[in-house]
Amino acid sequence: MENKIAIDIVLLLSNETNDIICDFSKKIVTPKDLKPYVLDNINYIPHISLLMGVVTSDKLNLVKEKIKPILNKYLPLEITFDGLIKNKFPGLEIKKTKELVNLQKDIAEAIHLDYDATRDMFFDADISDQGIEWINKFRENNINDGKYNIHITLGLGDIGSLDFNLPIKTTINTAAVCHIGYGCSCRKILAKIVV
Repeated sequence: MENKIAIDIVLLLSNETNDIICDFSKKIVTPKDLKPYVLDNINYIPHISLLMGVVTSDKLNLVKEKIKPILNKYLPLEITFDGLIKNKFPGLEIKKTKELVNLQKDIAEAIHLDYDATRDMFFDADISDQGIEWINKFRENNINDGKYNIHITLGLGDIGSLDFNLPIKTTINTAAVCHIGYGCSCRKILAKIVV
């Protein structure tokens, strides 16, 4: 049987921006009936998702090699967190720039993932049915229709009236392939590419 895993091709933040994002995440109040996840750069890694899906573990190196030349074309990349997402999975919106949109488009065109995820393909067995469905419909719902709102998820719960002092600007020069876990978060870096 194939050894498939659920992955996310992501952009990683600078250490300074990571600290800001992790501090925001710690302030989120998670409802008592839900398992929290707090971005901490170890167990839950702050990231900007570009493409999610499923791949056999023996193809991870191929994925990494295919995205390297694309990253070399676009990184380093300046991004701006300019809006607040207030829902079950609060986060920060990222200003869409031509470079960021084209980076995601080029990666989606170069990498063909599967969309048949099952619970055993995730880092955590407690991934929700909604999380599995999100992965399985990621390309259909977010790439094919071009409506994906590029963002960073801060955790799970209520951000209330937290002050985020937006906009926040940063430069990104690192990408990664991560194993997806609880809350469709990045739980483990499988491959890292620094430009």
